[in-house]
Amino acid sequence: MKYTLFPLLIVFAFILFSCDKPIPRPKGYFRIDVPKRNVVAFDVRQLPYSFGISNVSNLKYDTTGQDRSWLVIEYPRYKAKVLCTYKTITPTGFRAISEENRDFVYRHTVKASAIDAKLFENPERRVYGVFYDLKGEAATPCQFMLTDSVHHYFRGSLYFDCAPQPDSLAPVVKYIKEDILDLMKTFSWK
Repeated sequence: MKYTLFPLLIVFAFILFSCDKPIPRPKGYFRIDVPKRNVVAFDVRQLPYSFGISNVSNLKYDTTGQDRSWLVIEYPRYKAKVLCTYKTITPTGFRAISEENRDFVYRHTVKASAIDAKLFENPERRVYGVFYDLKGEAATPCQFMLTDSVHHYFRGSLYFDCAPQPDSLAPVVKYIKEDILDLMKTFSWK
């Protein structure tokens, strides 16, 4: 009889002194370390532009289109890509392609909590553009466009090969955004 009451007393004490409410724990993610930034020049003879980009990235490009070419800046370690497109334009076609770009960016308002547009100018190199910073769970955390408003138009969008998790991807997004800003600062037309 003595030994049968002892387990019951332990269970009763556990119930009596246990917590009232369970405490939920947030999901944990691995810490992401980013490497030190080294900017290298990207200049291909066939392409009408050049710029600097991080040595951590890989570049793929195609120039087979007559007035359009594409470029992919890959970050394999982070499963990220900056998809870029170049298009030759006319002064009259500039407005249409500019509106198309703006529409493409603002389609993300469904998931984005905010879209910050920052103008970019480098008059010495005839490079003008806009950097779009998208907040929240948008498919792309940032996009940009560069032009000389007369002949050239270059745009890019950052994408990840995973579901958007703004908190866990924050260090990588910050790193790649700085790369894109470096690209914009060093960008020049030929």
